[in-house]
Amino acid sequence: MKILLITGPAGPTQGWGDWATTRLVEKALEVSGWESEALYITRLEEFISALEERSFDMIWSALYHFNQSKLQVGLGKNVPWVADILTEREIPFVGASASDMKAMIDKAETHRILNAEGIPTPKQWVIKSGESLSLKEFPLLIKPQFESESAGISEDSIVHDNDELNIRAKWIHDRFGQSALAEEYLPGKEWTVSVLGNGKSRRFYPVINHIDTSQYQRYPVIREDLKNANAIRLQIPEQQAEAVIELARKAALALHCKDHVRIDIREDKNGIQKVIEVNGIPGLNPSKSRSLRIQSMQNQSLSVEKNFEILVDSIVTSAVERYRMAIPTI
Repeated sequence: MKILLITGPAGPTQGWGDWATTRLVEKALEVSGWESEALYITRLEEFISALEERSFDMIWSALYHFNQSKLQVGLGKNVPWVADILTEREIPFVGASASDMKAMIDKAETHRILNAEGIPTPKQWVIKSGESLSLKEFPLLIKPQFESESAGISEDSIVHDNDELNIRAKWIHDRFGQSALAEEYLPGKEWTVSVLGNGKSRRFYPVINHIDTSQYQRYPVIREDLKNANAIRLQIPEQQAEAVIELARKAALALHCKDHVRIDIREDKNGIQKVIEVNGIPGLNPSKSRSLRIQSMQNQSLSVEKNFEILVDSIVTSAVERYRMAIPTI
């Protein structure tokens, strides 16, 4: 069975990685007995040609669409989405449908879906470009409605009054060209749950995120620079894991997650756990992938390289099983 791997200029922003990461995924698949080929694609036309000219059994794409912007990853409304094209052509692929992925990228829509299923999330308000809000509940966290990997989030994202709120919202509008979200700030523990598989075979691996006190002034928010510097310590929990797993299970079901997602959960001031975000295509860059770090924590006797191979194989195997396709044996 052959897996065709797709990435491009927006691979690190939209999905699991750039060209270097994609080549590592290709190598890991081959070690596990899969045939694979990696392609770096910059235009929709190149992708269509690859579908028509290459031989393969399944697609695994790091790209949602071929919008060249490194920002606004969730705003590809006027361009064809990879998953839509593959669904139309009845081509098997790793990950969720385009409509489900759009819901996960749009943090306001994510919360709407989860709330409809009775799944707790932080209180949230959308601030469109040119608009301002007057609220009474502070502190609040201000972030882009779309984007991933903590883009646009720093300690300056925590605001304490309406002046700070609207100044930060305008910064989001100008910097990212999209609506801002004002969200209830949750001061408690933050959990990340790596989710692998589908249906009854779905597996959940929760960890608690710890930020050293020297890395922040007042608010221990998970920032992009901390992720890039691996400054977040992960801990396998001794307590509350069952409640976190159950919350992640409900969220994954409500959002129709497929194969591999990462779910972030944080406690409010009363210790109530709330889902804050669902990442539909978690990063696989070996130097900073939290999914890989979690995988390695579960199998500490194995090398990082071997855990990377296991993680990659698990993701593809999940998709193959979902399509009821035959799994190769080494």
